[in-house]
Amino acid sequence: MKKVGIAVMMVIFLGVNFSNISANENGTWKEVDNEQNQNKAYVYEIENKGYAKGWNEIDNEWYYFNEITGYRVQNSWVGDYYLGADGAMLKNEWVVDKIGTTPNLNAYYVGEDGKKLSYRGCEGEWKQDQTGWQFERKDGTYPMSEFEYIDNHWYFFDSKGYMITGLFYNTENGGLYYFYSDGIMASDAGWISVSDGSWIFVNGNKCITNAITPDGYFIDETGIWKE
Repeated sequence: MKKVGIAVMMVIFLGVNFSNISANENGTWKEVDNEQNQNKAYVYEIENKGYAKGWNEIDNEWYYFNEITGYRVQNSWVGDYYLGADGAMLKNEWVVDKIGTTPNLNAYYVGEDGKKLSYRGCEGEWKQDQTGWQFERKDGTYPMSEFEYIDNHWYFFDSKGYMITGLFYNTENGGLYYFYSDGIMASDAGWISVSDGSWIFVNGNKCITNAITPDGYFIDETGIWKE
């Protein structure tokens, strides 16, 4: 059977020219019923203009309001910009989702203007001995029992600090991952042959387990499919 990998979808975010957007100081914050999820939402009512829509600067902070409902967006990306828990655009800090104590693949830094910056990863030096490969960070520490992002790729290091390869089950989040022979973690790779007659399917960052692949094959909880 011929295996076909999943095409990687590339999303391009357009920048926002905030200098062309006027500040809105003459308004009032209001809490309203969110008809979409039966929770509360926040809107900013501008005198004689109704609810604010899109990007608005209020009290020296940038906010984004849904173009249709006027609801304030929070804890979410809008293009290359991240709106925090209070809806204000974050600046000069990391936006990181967590897998237990280690970061997953959503780790970005937003700069002075709030825009997401590219991140190559941890700086340091690879070292090899008779056991395998380790990575010494610039501060002299070694990643141990954790993911580390190095030269635009994700790796995982065991409890002794050695880079792993092959299949890896992360007990922190229950995810099954696959690392190539050079230690790089597979992402959006589709079908991968791992042994004679055995396959895995990498969808996004993880191997499919106990589910059906996009092309219709069921893979059980082991993550392994055999012809």
